[in-house]
Amino acid sequence: MSKTYARVIDGNVVEVFPPFSNEEGVDVPITERFHADFVAALIEVPEGTVVNLVALEPTAAEKAATVRIARDLKLAASDWTEGRSISEEVFEKWKPYRQALRDITDQPGFPDAIDWPAAPV
Repeated sequence: MSKTYARVIDGNVVEVFPPFSNEEGVDVPITERFHADFVAALIEVPEGTVVNLVALEPTAAEKAATVRIARDLKLAASDWTEGRSISEEVFEKWKPYRQALRDITDQPGFPDAIDWPAAPV
């Protein structure tokens, strides 16, 4: 029978890997599921042990990356306002919104507190 393993960071269990069976019901060892270097960093969890997971706070870089992805999606959703035959009125209506999205990373609360601009209607 396969064993349960845990990934521990700074003394906190952040991920658990329970036993796994393939479609035929055959146990698949952890060494066949993950790269050897990854498995080497895991600890075996004794059978019957209750493991409490701890959610790690994302780093500032991870938060910033998440905000940039959201910003890029909002820009992509309004790309129709760029380089097409739209009226000057529509273009001018959307221009400040798109600029505000580009300026998100300059906000004083970035990346923890974002004041998202509202899309024009």
